[in-house]
Amino acid sequence: GRGLCQENSEHGGISRQVDAAVGDVVGCYPKVMVLGMPKAGTTSLHEAFKSAGLNSVHWSLPVGEGLDMVEEDRLLMLMQKEIDRRLVARLVWRAHSEGLPPFAYLPKEIDALAEMNGMVFDDELGAWGYFPQMSLLETIFDTYPNASYILNVRNMTRWVKSVTEFLRMRDRMTMSELHNLPRGVGDKDEDFVPWVENHHERLLEEARRRNIRLLVFDIEKHGAKELS
Repeated sequence: GRGLCQENSEHGGISRQVDAAVGDVVGCYPKVMVLGMPKAGTTSLHEAFKSAGLNSVHWSLPVGEGLDMVEEDRLLMLMQKEIDRRLVARLVWRAHSEGLPPFAYLPKEIDALAEMNGMVFDDELGAWGYFPQMSLLETIFDTYPNASYILNVRNMTRWVKSVTEFLRMRDRMTMSELHNLPRGVGDKDEDFVPWVENHHERLLEEARRRNIRLLVFDIEKHGAKELS
């Protein structure tokens, strides 16, 4: 069967009310999704998707006209500004908590998700984070079996350095309660690296079992030029 895709004005016109009983909602979900880690080529993939004519989102939804997206993203990360409207991970978390398909609250015109995880500082918790590609991996595959998926990877030593140095991203990860990475764990590389490697192995296995269309892309080996 085919599900319904409708705007829901109750949520500011950016939501979709999707028939949760239907597994694959044709034309009502991102066609391409990146399931690897941040700081592993997601920006290059995002730009490549846009160059190919896709409407791509990279962890946060666009801001209003006249606003500086870089500054608004900084305020979102540091102060949770408009977290419930703009943070992709928060919208996915909310949809799942309400029993809806994972991407039910994303704008219906999105073609590609270049990065779906999100981590923001939180005064009470330290940080709030959510990695749908980990917490909902099987659900995403089973709900959107006809989408194309990308596992983005890179050299782990360089990845750890990048995450550690970029806007306290590693702090935001270790201060959050993430799938298979409890709050407070991840300061040591021997805990942090296997967490990512286990995700890669599980993703490859689940995709193989379901015959999912999956591309493994190593930004350091293939380079952004190969995406054009």
